[in-house]
Amino acid sequence: MPRFVSFVLFLIKSYWRRTHGILQIIIFAISVGFFLDPKYAPYDYEYVVLFRNVLMMVIAVVTSLQLSNGTFSRSLYVILSKISRKTFYLASLVATLIFTFGVGLFLDLWIVVFAKLPLFRYYTAEMIILSFVNIATVIAIMYLFSLYNMPKIYQIIGVLIVSLGAIPRWYTGLPAEQFFKPVSFLFPPLGQGILLQRMHSFSAGNLMFMVFYCSLAVAIGLSHFSRRDLAKL
Repeated sequence: MPRFVSFVLFLIKSYWRRTHGILQIIIFAISVGFFLDPKYAPYDYEYVVLFRNVLMMVIAVVTSLQLSNGTFSRSLYVILSKISRKTFYLASLVATLIFTFGVGLFLDLWIVVFAKLPLFRYYTAEMIILSFVNIATVIAIMYLFSLYNMPKIYQIIGVLIVSLGAIPRWYTGLPAEQFFKPVSFLFPPLGQGILLQRMHSFSAGNLMFMVFYCSLAVAIGLSHFSRRDLAKL
């Protein structure tokens, strides 16, 4: 466990030295400035929850891509000579999760202080639990389609899965709606989790499915990475 924690911290420090979180800061500044202009305060809870979840998912996607692409290099052989592939993969997921929620804390601070949303109305149990599971699922999906497991072009599939999962009933109105409706179960119900947060509601079924989906994405990604030939690095 100490080695795992140390490697997580190493990944976070390495990622910060390489990027300084510049892209996340830019996305955060533009989004906050545009969607949470103080002159429109006070804000509806439903609006803020939607904004927060969408922004956090964007940050999770960006951080996953940057951290995995930057770590997957010729130096990987040196790293894997000291730790197992399992530790490397899981530590990368945890490092990405921590960094993403680190950015999220600044967002929460801005919302509570500057957007003047009451603290106890904002930090509901539904928001904390469902938001965490949503972001963890996004990261698990992005790592499944990251360089750790597939050529870079396949990262587009990860972004597509996250995007469609964030839109409830995205297939409505499409020419082949009857075909896409059953196919939609292959996508994580991220949008449903956001709707539940906005309604101050909670669904054990939704939570269990999300946890299962996230766990499955991690398991498949870890299994593939553990067996992947890294000779082409």
